[in-house]
Amino acid sequence: MHSYFNKILSYCLIVSLFIGVGCSKTNLSETPEIAIESISPSSAKAYTDSITIIMSYKDGNGDLGENHADAKNLFVTDSRNGLVYPFRLQQLAPANAQVPIQGKVNIVLPRMGLTDSSNAQTFYFSVYVHDRALNKSNVVQTPLVTLLK
Repeated sequence: MHSYFNKILSYCLIVSLFIGVGCSKTNLSETPEIAIESISPSSAKAYTDSITIIMSYKDGNGDLGENHADAKNLFVTDSRNGLVYPFRLQQLAPANAQVPIQGKVNIVLPRMGLTDSSNAQTFYFSVYVHDRALNKSNVVQTPLVTLLK
């Protein structure tokens, strides 16, 4: 009887292990997905303060990012004037790895100035990325930031 119970228990453990492994896989899309975690500071001094955006990403096949120094695959657009700041997001997984990846990245924008003669401007940035297969992510907007004279 004890041997029969051990066999059933072993069988249940093996089945549970396979179910657990099968359920642990993430079903992430091959098209990158991004979200804005934060932007700081929320109020910056023109020509003095840098603005940092913290962005999270998910990519189902791991082809986000690029190792070529001149590649541009992350784009930040200023809502005031449509100016696009291109950046290179470094390769985040080994080439041909085909693994789901997710994480966060800091985007440090250059110091910027006011685009008119006012003492302050409130605006946002739009952000998107391209993976190496040229799949474009969703476009996300940052919370509002104020630039002061």
